[in-house]
Amino acid sequence: MKHISLSVDGTPVSVRPGTTILDAASSVGIPIPTLCHHEKLKPAGACRVCHVQVDTATRREVLLPACASAVEEGMQVRTDTPRVLEARRFVLALLLARAPQPPKLVEMARQHGVELRPDAGDPLLAFLSERVEQRTAELGEEHLSWCILCGQCVRVCAEVVGRRAIGSASRGPKKRIATPFYDISDPCIGCGSCAYVCPTDAITISPTE
Repeated sequence: MKHISLSVDGTPVSVRPGTTILDAASSVGIPIPTLCHHEKLKPAGACRVCHVQVDTATRREVLLPACASAVEEGMQVRTDTPRVLEARRFVLALLLARAPQPPKLVEMARQHGVELRPDAGDPLLAFLSERVEQRTAELGEEHLSWCILCGQCVRVCAEVVGRRAIGSASRGPKKRIATPFYDISDPCIGCGSCAYVCPTDAITISPTE
């Protein structure tokens, strides 16, 4: 089978057609951060933390999600340009505002220079910090969401387990992952796959009688 040649951060890469940019980069030891990606699930590109900058014969300096974008012949991929890093910081700030407590997310954000503090020099970070403080005061810290709506739990239940016991409910700021009618889901077999793939530990499995 003919291979596709491209470069990632200047490193030549040769991979099979259909390979994602994420896997191509990984094949030569170049890491790209991810939250919503799992090797056993179809790529969704939900969180956008894996943004990379791409040049092809028809496109220049396009930002694409590495986990959900296939390689092309002659493609030039950059994983660390100022534009890429700024896009990742923006995405991480928004995710952190939604779920400010998960250690994995907090650490990834910190590594990219994103911390939600009232005295943050960035107006966006200061604004999001204020929103988190307001929500904490209203709900209490123990009731803040750990879910970033990546959808991995929904996808593993449907694609791997084949049960479709959970899904998305509502829209906008009220969007959440839930069972039908917010009640016990009959299709659920209690396998725990949803908790296993959750990148932020937002799902816990409780014993039932």
